[in-house]
Amino acid sequence: MSVEYESKLTVGWRVEQDDIPDFEERWEAEWLELMDLAHEASRLLGKHTYVEDLCGVENAWCGDTQIVGVPMFDHEMLIDGFLDEMDKLADLATDVYRQVMRKEPEDGPYLISWTQVW
Repeated sequence: MSVEYESKLTVGWRVEQDDIPDFEERWEAEWLELMDLAHEASRLLGKHTYVEDLCGVENAWCGDTQIVGVPMFDHEMLIDGFLDEMDKLADLATDVYRQVMRKEPEDGPYLISWTQVW
């Protein structure tokens, strides 16, 4: 058995699984309720985005923290374009949070640099 790591950059929130309403049922349903938001993220990012990219486990081996939000761009762009696109990602990340948490965020979104472990 091996452990794999992938560095990620996400616009969103770190959330404890216990704080997500009906987490087990929704996780087992593969977060199908996030499908439309994944399509919107794909359009904004210019690459296919999966629902697990919007609500994914941070450390599959020993954690119970989910990263809820939208992955960052993975290509270069001018700062002016970056700032404009960040506003769009922040709005979409907020929609993802509302869907996952079933409430409004109290703060954020944040730019989160993290390592996914599985």
